Amino acid sequence: FRLSYSSTALTVLSLATGGPVVSVVPSPTPSSAHPDGHDRGISTLEQWEAAGLEGMLRSDSVQMHAVPVAQKRGITDLLILRQNSEEPREVLQVTRAVKGGEGQLSLRVGEVVVLMQRGTAGWALGKVAVDAGGARLFQDTVEKGRGASGWFPISYTAPIQELCVWRGKLIRKAPPDAPGVVSVSDVSSGESIYRGPTARLEIAWFDAAARR
Repeated sequence: FRLSYSSTALTVLSLATGGPVVSVVPSPTPSSAHPDGHDRGISTLEQWEAAGLEGMLRSDSVQMHAVPVAQKRGITDLLILRQNSEEPREVLQVTRAVKGGEGQLSLRVGEVVVLMQRGTAGWALGKVAVDAGGARLFQDTVEKGRGASGWFPISYTAPIQELCVWRGKLIRKAPPDAPGVVSVSDVSSGESIYRGPTARLEIAWFDAAARR
């Protein structure tokens, strides 16, 4: 396939026949107003140029099929407990295995850790609350749970609200690196899934996880 842009539409052309496969006419989306008081629209073509068609198709797929890690069994209970706590603590999932020494945590990918205290040089004190299989290791409080406690490198984890499972991959929405721009990447490989307008990914799974 080959893309053909015009001032009024984007057309996907077949390389075999040269004929159009699909043609899409952009519609304006709300933006800032002109000084004369009239709203100005940013066309879908401008979004295509910013994110690329492949990126937009991926963002649409993420929007429809991504499942928040926060919805996994065990993690949901933990987040409800955190929400009702007088001192809500940050909840992290292990994204790289850690073999700890004395006073340190040995962690498996997929385990969930509650951050108890931030240290120095990228280390933090935490307690395992959910194991890699999704089993909860606490009852009424995380502090009294049976999960191990110790120090761990925080860069080997990611905030639970930034993570999602999509097409069997663990993906992460990073904090914006520029105004109005969001990035989503494969946690394991670092491959970029999408980078483009934030509006394309202002969707339920990111927001729902953050609100929990």
